[in-house]
Amino acid sequence: MKISVIVPVYNCARYLRECLDSILNQSFKDWECICVDDGSLDESGKICDEYGSIDCRFRVIHQQNTGADGARNHALGVADGDWITFVDADDLIAREWFASAARIAETDSPDMVRLDRISGLVVPDGFFSMDADFDAVKYNGASGSEWALRTLSEEGYIWRCFIRREVAQRIRFRPNILCKEDGLWLVELIPYLRSISQGSHKGYFYRLSHPDSLTKRCRRASQCVAYLDAWKDIWASQQEWARRQGIEPTLRERVTQAVNNDIIEWVQKCRSGDQSGSMEIWKAYKALEKMGAISKRSHVRLLFLLPFFLWKFTGQTWAMFLTKSLMSLGRSLLKPLRCVP
Repeated sequence: MKISVIVPVYNCARYLRECLDSILNQSFKDWECICVDDGSLDESGKICDEYGSIDCRFRVIHQQNTGADGARNHALGVADGDWITFVDADDLIAREWFASAARIAETDSPDMVRLDRISGLVVPDGFFSMDADFDAVKYNGASGSEWALRTLSEEGYIWRCFIRREVAQRIRFRPNILCKEDGLWLVELIPYLRSISQGSHKGYFYRLSHPDSLTKRCRRASQCVAYLDAWKDIWASQQEWARRQGIEPTLRERVTQAVNNDIIEWVQKCRSGDQSGSMEIWKAYKALEKMGAISKRSHVRLLFLLPFFLWKFTGQTWAMFLTKSLMSLGRSLLKPLRCVP
């Protein structure tokens, strides 16, 4: 079997060589690495070309900046491996990462292999040389779909997943969504997954947010609206499938969690005093509620409604401060589900 690993690259020169070295040093040799230089302004593009000249398994694509979604979509269209996986350009993989996934794929014949990871600021000693781990639990049928819906919507890290190419290429990443687009992509794949094998190998090192990370940036209302509209599409396309599987309540629960948490995150990360687009977000939220995609008894009503309109109609910084304060208090009292990544 052959693995296609997709690496979207944008201004990651500081970490890129470490990342590509960890791919180059894999014990499993039948792979291709598609590096998509998404209009980088630093030396990232040159570094990709350097590795392309070192080893022909590195395929380099240079394109104008379209965002991580556009870079991944371009690579998905040209990947020719039996399995597709992803690595972020500032992360690292242990020597047996591909080997562990390949053994589980050959043994279980699932449509997706999902492994584990560790995270931090510094790579722990012995990370690269850790032994392969072939232990896995296989999920299939309706119970497997419910497990996937709960797990992949809550921890939508595509770099933990190896997906059969014919499945991965059925769905493209949605444009205009700054973050969490990978979780949406995985959720949209779920109806096409007949089985998933969950492995225990912790061979992916996720580098905790650095100053240039998307997770550190302010959120715009348009991004929140696009995210809510994506969940509206998912509900419309998957409701009947979920009903047949007997997991429609689970789908509604996951939509509710994702929508509520994204609105809360937008209020927390947008600029104080900038209430532009707030009514558009509220309209998108009400449209989902009207479709029956979210519970009418949601945390957003308790944490968001009153301060939201205070902020909308006054535009004052004090209203924004009140919004964030009430949300912080409400989240600690109600203990809502953790945010969808």
